[in-house]
Amino acid sequence: MKTPNIISSITVLIILLTIACKRDPKTVPNKGTILAPQNLLDYAYFKVGTWWVYKDSITNKRDSLYVTSASRGTYIITEKDNVGYTGTFEFFSTRYQDTIGKNYIHSFDGTWVDNNGRGSVFWYGEIPGYYQGTGLLMTNKFVKNDITYGKSDGIKGEDLTCMGAIDSISTMFGVYKNIVRFDDTYQFAEWKNRTQVYIGKSIGIVKKVLLDSNHVWILEKYNIIQ
Repeated sequence: MKTPNIISSITVLIILLTIACKRDPKTVPNKGTILAPQNLLDYAYFKVGTWWVYKDSITNKRDSLYVTSASRGTYIITEKDNVGYTGTFEFFSTRYQDTIGKNYIHSFDGTWVDNNGRGSVFWYGEIPGYYQGTGLLMTNKFVKNDITYGKSDGIKGEDLTCMGAIDSISTMFGVYKNIVRFDDTYQFAEWKNRTQVYIGKSIGIVKKVLLDSNHVWILEKYNIIQ
C-alpha cells in the first residue's frame, strides 16, 4: 500500500507551506544617535539669565525679552514605542517672555531631522488667553535660497527661506557679526506676518521685521548665557 507514503508527502508539503508562509520579522530601522546641529545650538539655544532689549525703529517703543526656562537632553525610542524606527535623539527648548506677558518657545527635536540632514527650530507664540501658533524660526542649512515648507491653516502655507549667511549687519545700536537671515511668508508665531529675521551667533535675534504690521525690532542690549 502507498498510503503511508502519501501521508508522509502531505505532511512534508504542509511543513514546507507553513515555513514559506511565515513572514520574516520586520526590521525596524535604527536611526542611531541624532544630535542637535551645533549651529542651531549656537543661534537658538539660551539658558535662564539671558535677556534682550529691543527697540521698534518705527514706533520707538521698547520691549524686553527674557528666558524663563530652558531644557536640553536626549531620549531613546525603542521598538516598543511602535513609531516605525528606533534611536537616540537630542532635543532642546527655550521659553521666553516679554514685558507684556507674551510667551515664545524655540524648540528642536532630533526626530524632526529629515533624510537630508535638515533640522528645524520651531517658533511658538502666544499671548495670555490667545494661542498665536507655531511656525519655523530657522534650519541648520545656512544655504542661500534653501526653502523649508511649514504647515498651512487651510488658507495659506508657510515657506521659510534662508537668505544666506552675512558677515555682519550695522544697526543704530552697533555692528553684529555672524548673522544668518531667514524670511518667512506666513509666520504663525507673529500673527501670520511676513517676516525677516536676522539671527546672530551666540546672540539670537538681532533684528526682526514684521512686514504686514509695520514693525522693525532692533536689538539694543543683551546678556547671553548659553
